[in-house]
Amino acid sequence: MTPTAASPDQIPVTTAPHDALAGWLAGLVRTWNKSAICALQRPRDVTDALALAGRFAPCEKDRPAFELTASLFALYHAGLPWREPVRLYGSGNLGSALRRVGSGKLRGPSDPGCDRLFKQLVAPGPVPRAHLEHAIRRLRTDDRFPPSWSQLAHDLAAWNTSQREVQHQWGRSFWAPKPPARTTTPERTVRPSSGTCPPDHSPPATPTRKPSSRGAHHRHNQPADNQNALF
Repeated sequence: MTPTAASPDQIPVTTAPHDALAGWLAGLVRTWNKSAICALQRPRDVTDALALAGRFAPCEKDRPAFELTASLFALYHAGLPWREPVRLYGSGNLGSALRRVGSGKLRGPSDPGCDRLFKQLVAPGPVPRAHLEHAIRRLRTDDRFPPSWSQLAHDLAAWNTSQREVQHQWGRSFWAPKPPARTTTPERTVRPSSGTCPPDHSPPATPTRKPSSRGAHHRHNQPADNQNALF
């Protein structure tokens, strides 16, 4: 069995290793390489698909993280492969992905089972393979978007750093994500609907003073000579 998707040797050298792995995995689904996807679901077996996934790692130390990411990708797409880009490439880290798990108002931290699973994921220790597989199965069962496979490979490769930055990032995304940025709505110009007259913005007319009765009486009593002088 030889996967038909591009091998590591065919990926441009300018592509980041974890991005290249994600692109290769997406290609397996696009070409529906069933044999390669099935092989990646058996990480204990020595297969060429798993070996190819590991070759994307920039160094030997990162190879297990890249192979595990490929195995989790195959687990998510097993039997029912999705071809939508957000399913093929995923979105966000695993903390933000698990925040989408659940139903109704009980999602993420509000879902007791999901909250318990996440705490097991970020507990001190080596990469929790069994809990990662459980998390991916939960996302698949609940029909939720997976995490970014590129981000997952990057995070698993950095799992054992002393500051545990990956675990802290996942925790922030799961328990206290940043609110979405507010967008300023442009001011709308109100236009009159058809059949109506536009509002009149002309200045108000200056009121005309009505002559008083005294002035009118005075004019009527003018001498006739003065009236004839006007003609």
